[in-house]
Amino acid sequence: MRDKASTFDLEKNPQVLIRLAESGDAKSIALLCQQLGYPTSEQNVQERFKLIKNNQEHVLYIAYLPNQLIVGLIHVYIWKSLLIGRRAEIDALIVHSDFRGRGVGQLLIQHAEQWVKEQGCDTIQVRSNTVRQQAHRFYEKLGYIPIKTQLVLHKALNGSIS
Repeated sequence: MRDKASTFDLEKNPQVLIRLAESGDAKSIALLCQQLGYPTSEQNVQERFKLIKNNQEHVLYIAYLPNQLIVGLIHVYIWKSLLIGRRAEIDALIVHSDFRGRGVGQLLIQHAEQWVKEQGCDTIQVRSNTVRQQAHRFYEKLGYIPIKTQLVLHKALNGSIS
């Protein structure tokens, strides 16, 4: 699935295509991140993308329309832990606000889950802020089940909080 584009007909929208992200997508990715409340810039996205683009344990898929408008993304990576072993985690799933609830997120999840299976993982998880109730319902409809609630603590080592 990593190197093939595929299509999905949405009920009320034109065809949506899925492909791997490219460095030229940075501006659109930054705008999607901002929509979800994660302030970032095109330059920041380009720098972060360089860190993962050639790493076989990361995948970043883009959902776009035939006119090239980017309407969503999903970033998944393989996570290794002494306590749990090897599994995949969805780091980001963002669908443009004008396209939410129309199947784009589900299509991205399907591609991510297929990639995870191809990596030999049999578990995928996602962390979602407790205030994102709509996201929780979305994931639960796709078979994801809550397994715990936890407090996340953060310490900035360079003076910033990002």
